[in-house]
Amino acid sequence: MGDEGIQALVDGLAEQTTLTALNVRGNAFGFGGALTLATFMNTSRTLLELSISNNNIGEEGFDVFGQALSVNSVLTRLEAFACDATVAIVTRLIEQLKPNRSLTVLDLRAIDFDDVDVIAAAIGDKLNLQLRLDAPLMGNAALTAKMDAVQSVR
Repeated sequence: MGDEGIQALVDGLAEQTTLTALNVRGNAFGFGGALTLATFMNTSRTLLELSISNNNIGEEGFDVFGQALSVNSVLTRLEAFACDATVAIVTRLIEQLKPNRSLTVLDLRAIDFDDVDVIAAAIGDKLNLQLRLDAPLMGNAALTAKMDAVQSVR
């Protein structure tokens, strides 16, 4: 589909008033598609769930989603697994999410975090957010334990 296909899809959905979920996993889009989707996400009053997984949106793509989510009050779930995110990208995304009160699930499975302290510290203030990670990865098990400890103290 690519960036142009995402633009065509969003153009076709412009008048849609009942769309609650959009799955564009594995559609070979990059920053252009991410920008289009982030803009659409913030103009839609009904979109609750968005899956952008398995696309190469890059650091700039995560940034536009973070900026959009900092003011979005509708989306409750974002799946962005297997999008080549790093600890720095995820930490910045979580910081951008702090004003957001609607997003409750951020799914980042298939990302191997090596610095769980950084992620745990970033998400510590956003207790309504469920961060989904792959349990078998050692770092993610450590992150889950740290997050459980942070949340039990509050």
